Amino acid sequence: MSEPTSQSGQFDSESEEEAARRRRLGMGHRFEPPGDPEHTAKETSAASRLFDLRLMIGSLFGLYGILLTIYSFFDSPAEIARAAGIHLNLWLGLSMIAVCVIFFLWARLLPQKPPEPSAPTEPPLEG
Repeated sequence: MSEPTSQSGQFDSESEEEAARRRRLGMGHRFEPPGDPEHTAKETSAASRLFDLRLMIGSLFGLYGILLTIYSFFDSPAEIARAAGIHLNLWLGLSMIAVCVIFFLWARLLPQKPPEPSAPTEPPLEG
């Protein structure tokens, strides 16, 4: 079997016509696995945790919950009476903080796992 060259990634015995055909079909580059799979897996895992939607949603619930809880300390007696004597802002703020904690625990206890890399699929060369 021929070995790929280090510069172009094409086979040494490949003719110019075959190389042009491969480029035209979008198959100009050979798949090369990463050098250090552990390093790549750690980078992918850190990147997937960085963009975890559970953390963003939990942060928003926490921010709004804290703001609503603080606002509840300034409720007038008329606002509380309008809500049938229930401190709605306080209870909703505390429940939003509880939802925030649930989202953070969910993200911490069940972290996202990056998908396993699959083998590249190239159509067979007709020759």
